[in-house]
Amino acid sequence: MDHERIQLELPAERKYLSLIGAVLKELCEHVPDMPTMACYNVQLAVDEAVDNVITHAYKGDPAGRVRLTFELWPDRLVIQVRDWGLGFDPSAIPAPDFERFGGSGYGVYLIRQLMDSVTYEPETAEGNCVTLVKMVRKARSAPAI
Repeated sequence: MDHERIQLELPAERKYLSLIGAVLKELCEHVPDMPTMACYNVQLAVDEAVDNVITHAYKGDPAGRVRLTFELWPDRLVIQVRDWGLGFDPSAIPAPDFERFGGSGYGVYLIRQLMDSVTYEPETAEGNCVTLVKMVRKARSAPAI
């Protein structure tokens, strides 16, 4: 098999964010050449995505569920965050105003900046799904002299 696939399903509650972070940290250890900073970026992006599900898709209702699917490839880490709450249109979210504190759009902006690819499929037969991809960039070695 050329990749591993792991699923985790949890109640949509913030108290599980640290568990998700611990799982991601461990999974990053199994992706060859995954830099520590890239792993941190993935953890932050997934944390934001799950927090958005809790806050917006379920409006804080702890009866909601979040399913995370992790795919570990030799050159990338793919994470799907799936929920069955309210969908949204990412293109309708305005860019954050960095001149003013407050407002919305910072989480989506941050996710897009931290990941190499972000796609969102709202209200499918399988619920809403955001797919996050982080590529592993191997360090270049200096040319031989």
